[in-house]
Amino acid sequence: MSEVTTGREKPAGRGGGQSPARRAAYAGMLFALALVLGWLEALAAPFLGLPPGVKPGFANIVVVYALLYMGAGQALLLAVLKAGFAFLTRGVMAGLLSAAGGLFSLAAMAALGFVFRRLAGRELGLLLLSVAGALAHNTGQLLVVRLWFGPAGLAYAPVLLAAGVGMGCLTALCLRALLPALGRVLPARAARAAANSQNPEKAAAGGANGNAKTTRKG
Repeated sequence: MSEVTTGREKPAGRGGGQSPARRAAYAGMLFALALVLGWLEALAAPFLGLPPGVKPGFANIVVVYALLYMGAGQALLLAVLKAGFAFLTRGVMAGLLSAAGGLFSLAAMAALGFVFRRLAGRELGLLLLSVAGALAHNTGQLLVVRLWFGPAGLAYAPVLLAAGVGMGCLTALCLRALLPALGRVLPARAARAAANSQNPEKAAAGGANGNAKTTRKG
């Protein structure tokens, strides 16, 4: 029986036979990358002319990558580590904002991707997934602000939600640009998935040819 092949292969982190030690090493590498991207974001933010409270969200690129190519468990671990780091270095409020934004974003992307696969039989596009995650991220942070400061904290909601669309697009573009570099240091199957996302039509054709060869051998 032929199998429909999408642009993203099953990642090595999900049933790819990786040992716990190796998965921990990859998680540590991605967490370090998230910290570096967060540091670069802090340096660049004053020069971008963004409204107060709006950030590019470069560190979220790593969480999106982990969700797509290494599994929801790895992505959840990274979101928790990011929140813990924010709590330790910037205080309770920063930790709560990071946790709420990260968990809301991850839950929205995972749920949306699952529903889309069930209904359409294929993966949701990176751009739409990233924008949905950014909107959910800002929504989670707005809820924390509402609980902390009261109804006045929601006055800034239109700005943050509009910024979520733009920052989600930026996250998708940055991730697409980083995929070749990430593919060189991650497991082979994740690397192939990264390459396939650059050219999903070629990946689908290759998958179909491979399935045809398997069928003939059988």
